[in-house]
Amino acid sequence: TSQYSTQAVILDNANILTMDEALPRVSALAIAGGIILGGVDSREDAIASHMHEHVDLSGFTVIPGLVDAHVHMRAWAVRATQISLDAAATPLQISQSLRDAAATTTSDDWLIARGWHEAALPAPEARLHLLDEASGDRPCACMSYDGHSVWLNSAAITRLNLTWDDAQMPGGIVETDADSNPTGVLRETSAWLVRSMLPNMEPT
Repeated sequence: TSQYSTQAVILDNANILTMDEALPRVSALAIAGGIILGGVDSREDAIASHMHEHVDLSGFTVIPGLVDAHVHMRAWAVRATQISLDAAATPLQISQSLRDAAATTTSDDWLIARGWHEAALPAPEARLHLLDEASGDRPCACMSYDGHSVWLNSAAITRLNLTWDDAQMPGGIVETDADSNPTGVLRETSAWLVRSMLPNMEPT
């Protein structure tokens, strides 16, 4: 017997859109352990016979999460060719992932990575140094997990024939440390500019 079989949250008295042609609407839905169990019998005697939490939605509409139908297929395919930083939880792990990738590609190739989270970055004053040390003279661009920021090394900004000042624009941020030195991290429209110039990148 499943651990979810006797205890669930019952969403009742609702207009629930299932996206199932055979049963497009139901009035009650069972959820347990973060799993949608499906439409249920919403009669009071059926609900009362089990240890369910009962939520009366007073006729409100429930729809599937929009993320279920939100897929960037080309971005997914391109990402498969990039260095993954998804599992990197520390600056050392980011550095090691880049060093490992650099060892398996030719010396003048771009190092393109994706997936870093803010919590894994070093302190602002150490960010550009870490990337420069890990990638050396090779241009390196690392996209954040959400794609709204890009972290460049010194060789990358040179290869793109830009300066950090060039990347500063309305709606964008060129991140600096406490001494106003660039950290290599660009955000929003500043990141879009650079992403449009990188090789083999998905459209924004």
